[in-house]
Amino acid sequence: MNFLLLRTPRKERMAHLSFVLIGTLLLTLQGCKLIGESPSEVVEAAYMAANRGEYSEAEHHLSSEALNAMKGTLGILAGGMKEVWDRETKNGSIDRIEIVGEQIRGEGAAVYCRFHYKDGSTKDSSESLIKENGVWKITIGTPPPLATPGATVRPSSPARQAPSPTQRLAEGLAGVWKNQDTNTSGVTKLEIKQEGTELIVHAWGRCQPEDCDWGTEKGILNEGIATVVWNTGFATEKMVLSIDVSQRLHMVLDTVFKDNRPSYRMEEVFVRPQ
Repeated sequence: MNFLLLRTPRKERMAHLSFVLIGTLLLTLQGCKLIGESPSEVVEAAYMAANRGEYSEAEHHLSSEALNAMKGTLGILAGGMKEVWDRETKNGSIDRIEIVGEQIRGEGAAVYCRFHYKDGSTKDSSESLIKENGVWKITIGTPPPLATPGATVRPSSPARQAPSPTQRLAEGLAGVWKNQDTNTSGVTKLEIKQEGTELIVHAWGRCQPEDCDWGTEKGILNEGIATVVWNTGFATEKMVLSIDVSQRLHMVLDTVFKDNRPSYRMEEVFVRPQ
């Protein structure tokens, strides 16, 4: 019991109680807004915070898995959290973010967006999200390709005589792809051939004086992504491939060493040679 409050005049007590109630209401509304943010709103809030240089605020929208990855080998290879944000925002030059599509499946989601920069250029991007304690958070991983532009993608029946999604994916992946980062220390080139609904993937990795030839492996297609497993002798490399809305090839490569070295993940983007 607050006896000091009881000894104050009635009008002052009422004013004090009103102030407390209003403050509690504002905090409640703020908490409801945070919990109620959609996946698209979370992505937009994270990138715009980073765009303003508010990196700690941007990190609040990352999952625990993403934060742990950025503090480990993946973050070191990427140059650190600030470097990643600055690279995506072009050092704070995002003018606006256009949401191209959103997919929600249970406690997982994918957001497809287009960054509009102040210099007039644009960049298509996508983010995977997961719910943590009821709040959407950006997590690691590459979403499947967005089939239909729009607000929320819903499944539809395939057209008669149309190729299956698996076959369309195989056709979209086939060809020669080069890493858009010419200074990458990972995979530099992929050559993908289609054999029906199967893929034969030939990969090259960064070596000196010439790139190392990883040879070929057969890929498995499932639910919009292709998976290829490489056994290099000293490690197992699991490669996941998908096409984004701008027809770029996204690769997520998980490396698990057969000795005591820690595993790590790399994400790369490939484009077709001009």
